[in-house]
Amino acid sequence: MRQRAVQTHRGGLGSARLRRIKEFVDARIEEELTLCEMAQAVELSAAHFSRMFRKSTGEIPHQFLLRQKLERAMMMLRSADGRVIDLAVACGFKSQQHFAQAFRRVCGICPTAYRQEFLDDEMTDARELVNS
Repeated sequence: MRQRAVQTHRGGLGSARLRRIKEFVDARIEEELTLCEMAQAVELSAAHFSRMFRKSTGEIPHQFLLRQKLERAMMMLRSADGRVIDLAVACGFKSQQHFAQAFRRVCGICPTAYRQEFLDDEMTDARELVNS
């Protein structure tokens, strides 16, 4: 999954509110954030926030939140440290199974296999540097 910035479309939330919501989500990603909490963070009603967010980014707040969680998880999986269950909780998933299902659906591979592929690639790159 390629990391992408929040794209801004014409109309919708202003750049300051988009930045504020991204910072809010980043700071509280391990929590179970609701649409109302996200809307309150930018001082809008839930319905208005949802419409304006989608108009601004092209995705609904839930999709954005899930993408942020998965991007954080992918970054954390690039380390050999820690158990997948701890990583899942740190990224705001209710269980390892919930995390694995969401990860597989979006990335097409299970989290453990993603970690192993990344670490294998790192080892291959290191060997190539040593041998050259």
